[in-house]
Amino acid sequence: MACRWHVERTIAWLQSFRRVRTRDEHKAQHFLSFVQLACILILLRRISG
Repeated sequence: MACRWHVERTIAWLQSFRRVRTRDEHKAQHFLSFVQLACILILLRRISG
């Protein structure tokens, strides 16, 4: 149960980034790069906050 909450919360955080939410990239590699960048920004916010 707790694991599901973590996954849903992470997806919600990722949806706050417009480039990840709209998926207007033509190449999958570019989209994956933006997802990874969003994850890094999320981690930095969690560490500093």
